[in-house]
Parts: sequence; C-alpha cells; structure tokens
Amino acid sequence: MFIRLSIFLVFAKLSISLSFAQSPLQNHPSEYLAMHAKDPVQWHLWNTETLIKAQQQNKLILVSSGYFSCHWCHVTQKELYQNSEIANKMNQLFINIKVDRELTPEIDRQMIDFAKRIVGAAGWPQHVIYTPAGKPFAAFTYLPKDDFTNYLQNLENLWKTEQSKIEQLASRQNSTKTTIQPNAAQSITNLSAQITDSVKKHMDDFSGGIKGSHKFPNSPLLLSLLKQKNLPAGIKEWLKLTLKQMQSQHLFDHVYGGFYRYTVDPEWQTPHFEKMLYDNAQLLEVYLRAAMKWPESDFLQTAENTLNFLRKHLFDDRLKLYLGSQSALDQFGQEGGDYLWTQNALKNQLSIAEFELVEAEWNLNHTPPYELGFHPKPTSKYWSSIQAKLQKRNHKQPIPTDSKAIVAWNALLLSALNVATEISQSQSLPAGEFPNLSKSAQLTEQLANRLAEIILESNIPRALAWQNKQVMSLATVTLEEVAYGLKALAKLPENITSPVHQQAIQQLLQQAQSFSAKTGWRFTTTSPHYEWHIADNELPSPTAILNCYQAQSPALKTLPAGKEIWQFSSYLNHYK
Repeated sequence: MFIRLSIFLVFAKLSISLSFAQSPLQNHPSEYLAMHAKDPVQWHLWNTETLIKAQQQNKLILVSSGYFSCHWCHVTQKELYQNSEIANKMNQLFINIKVDRELTPEIDRQMIDFAKRIVGAAGWPQHVIYTPAGKPFAAFTYLPKDDFTNYLQNLENLWKTEQSKIEQLASRQNSTKTTIQPNAAQSITNLSAQITDSVKKHMDDFSGGIKGSHKFPNSPLLLSLLKQKNLPAGIKEWLKLTLKQMQSQHLFDHVYGGFYRYTVDPEWQTPHFEKMLYDNAQLLEVYLRAAMKWPESDFLQTAENTLNFLRKHLFDDRLKLYLGSQSALDQFGQEGGDYLWTQNALKNQLSIAEFELVEAEWNLNHTPPYELGFHPKPTSKYWSSIQAKLQKRNHKQPIPTDSKAIVAWNALLLSALNVATEISQSQSLPAGEFPNLSKSAQLTEQLANRLAEIILESNIPRALAWQNKQVMSLATVTLEEVAYGLKALAKLPENITSPVHQQAIQQLLQQAQSFSAKTGWRFTTTSPHYEWHIADNELPSPTAILNCYQAQSPALKTLPAGKEIWQFSSYLNHYK
C-alpha cells in the first residue's frame, strides 16, 4: 500500500483554521504536534490545503512522523528542526508536514511500509519525501546534522535538474494495486504447530525473547502462547525464561513500575526509557495469565506492580481514561533523566547501610552504564526502603506524560482488567499484598462504562485529550478501536456486563461494516486500501479479531506469505 493523492483527504478534520503565518501546531491538542510549534521549521498539518500549496509552489513535500515519548524524535527536534540554518533550508526546499503517528496510524503505517520496501528499514522519526502530486520516492529516519544537510542539498540539486525523472520514479514506485488480495497464501491447517515451529527458529533460548540486536516484548506472541493448553516443552521453557528475564532485568522500571518499550541490546539491559500504555496493558495480561499457568512464580507481583504504575502514572481523572505514554526524556531533555542515578545522588538519598549495599550490588565504583548514571535494580535486602526513597525524587518534578488517551489502547487495558477480575474473584488474594488487583472489578467496571460511553457517541474518536477545561476529540475511529473494543467488551465478567455494554457492542458491530468489503478490511473508513490480514507488531492484529465476524471470509483459511508466521500469532486466539 502506498500513499496517493487521495489519502491527503483522510485527516482533513485535524486542520486548524489558522493562516500559514502562524504555526498550525500552536496549542494543538496533540502534545507531540504542539511541542513543534516553536520550531523555525514551517510545519503544516496533513490536509488537502497543504497538498494544494505544494502543487502551487511546485515544492517537494517532507512528512515527518513521530510521537511524544519517542527518544530519537526529541533528538531530531533538538539537532535539526530547531537549528535555524537547517530549518531555513527545509522551508526553502519543502512543504514540511508534521504527523503524530498515534493519531493518524494509517498514514504512519504507509510511510513505514514504503520505507521498508525502499530502504529496507524504518523507525521514528520516520521521514518520507513526496512529489507535489503526493507520491513518495525517498525515506529516511534519524540523520546526524551533517548527513541531513548533505541529504537536503542533494535533494535540492536533483529536484532542480532531474524533476521529470523523480516524478517518473515516484510513479513507478506507486504503481501497485491498492487492494491486497488473499493470494500467495500460507494455509491455516494446524496454525498452532506452524507458529510454534516458527518460534523455535527465532527464539533466544539463552536470554529469552526473539533473537535480534534489540529486544522487544512481542506481547501479542507471548499472550497467544500463554493461552494455549498444550505447548511443546521447549516453547514452555522459553516462554517462562522470557517472562522472568523481562521482569527481573532492565526492561522493567523497578522504582516506579511499568515496562519500557524495548532494550537496545539482546540481554534486556539497556532500555530506551519511553513507556507505552499498549505495552503495559498487554504485559499486565501476560503476567496475569502467566500467574495462572505457573502459580508458584512471582508473576502475580509483576502484574500488581504494572497495574500500580498504570493507575498512579497514566490514569487521567479528568478523562477517566489512561494516557498513552511517558516520555523517554525528562523535563530538561535528558534521556532517562527521571530513571538514572549518579553515585553522589544515591549517597545523598540513602542511608549509609543502604548505600553500601547498593554500591556493592550495582558496582558503583565502575564506570556508569549511562551518561547520567546507574539504572536501579532490586537489591538483596532493604529494597522496599530504597525504592521508597528513590521514588521521592520526582514528587516535585513529574515525569513528562503525553496528554492524550488512545481509545484502542484503553480497550487493550480493559481486556487485561477482565483477566485481573477473573483472578480476584476466583481466588482469595492475600489481604494488603495486591491492593490494585484486589479492586480490579471496580477498575474494570469503571473503564468499561467509560469506553461504552465513548463508543455510543455519534462519532467514535481515535483519541481524547483535556484542553481548555474540556474533553477534546482527536482524529477519527480506526479498525483498532472497533476490534479491540469488541474483544474487551465481549469478554466482560458476567456480574459486570450491562445493557449499556451490549449496546456498545452492537454499535461496534455496526461500525465494523463501514470498514469491510468483499476484498478485506480497511484501516480507516476513508482509506482506499483493503487487506484481509494485518500482522501483529507491538499491537495485536485487528483483523485476527474481525475476520471471525465474516463467516464466509476466505481469510479464515489462509495467511499471506512473506512474513514469519509467528507474526500472526494473534490468530491463535480466534481461529480454531
């Protein structure tokens, strides 16, 4: 799928009626977009007017997609977008568009797909260069200042001297069909065996997780495997190892709780420090189900700590929803500044005995692993006291948190809370040991009621934010809101579900029809692109859920070739 001229119409509602003399990002309800309002780059929003302006001026279009908590997005802003010399060059050569990938995931998906096809890799901030007609022909992620400057100069020279060739190249690159048919397929005959065989080829049986230079939780895979009753012994051992490594090493924040998005090494030691609601919602369910599978483990305590993080740091009482993320950077723009400690800071914060213990167990006399110091990890004793003292640092300086709540991600959390309620109602939790899990039924009902209220509005929003003392709707509904909402509300405990929840389910089923055609599903109701299958990534496949509502769908028998089949593990939850 590739972005064409018509896709510029998709999110015109995000446009703010301001003249181009004033940044349209000024006071934008998206905190990510608003933080770029004072860049010397003349940013535009993704809308029809911007495309028309590019065509009138015969300028290339640079689209930059990122998100609030992204480390490299902040680095790029500081090094490039806030550099007046570079910004002047960008303004001279391009019509520049800034995109919040969390609000407009379809735009971002197509940018990422294009970058992977053309460059072989993608990430954030993702940049794609388009012709004035809206056809992409080049892509890159973060570039250092000198490389970025050279890139701009080369583009300028090419556009001046080889414009027709660039337009021809862009047309050839965008000549594929807009509808993806379920052909060239892998047959779904014994999906569980196919997926476990695929996992065996890629699993890291030494450190857990999937092999690679970086380590991601791959939550949809872990969750799908945990739901299977008869896992091969090797897969079961690897799964348990993975869960133990993630909770005990540095993917987890042992001071405030919650999981980081990923580590940049294969041993779970060096995280980028952003924390996402979608990771923590899914991993809450992962550790709850792991605790049911292996009751003797400490997985239930990890679930309790994760839920505590969600309640304490991401719940917004004004929206009655959970916010999307916490930033990797502190208020001073330092990566990990809220999570890392120097030796002197630890010495000042802890008692003599506590510091001596930390000094020995954390190797404080060695060079710190980070520029800002050491990343805490539980100690052999005194940990409760040490943790409480370390938590006090941010009482006056809250960790920067995104101000918007994504409806689909809240639905993922509701699915996890359903499992927490099942556990709390089916077994007696030790008094006082799991305070958050003990009140999970109340949390489940509150979130279910709020999501039902949102779904029953005339237009389901993609996200909500609090601005000007009122709730603001951001962007429009996607396939994720429909799929995750259906799954979560349909699995509510019997003693919680109500007629309002059933009405919301019927509303979502009706809404799903506007995403559906004989050729598959589209990600938004205005997208021209249809596909039967979306693979799992950091989020579970919405089509894995929704294909089951089309009884005659050819997608029930096949999966597309070209990806490792373990990347479709969510289909295990819905296909028999």
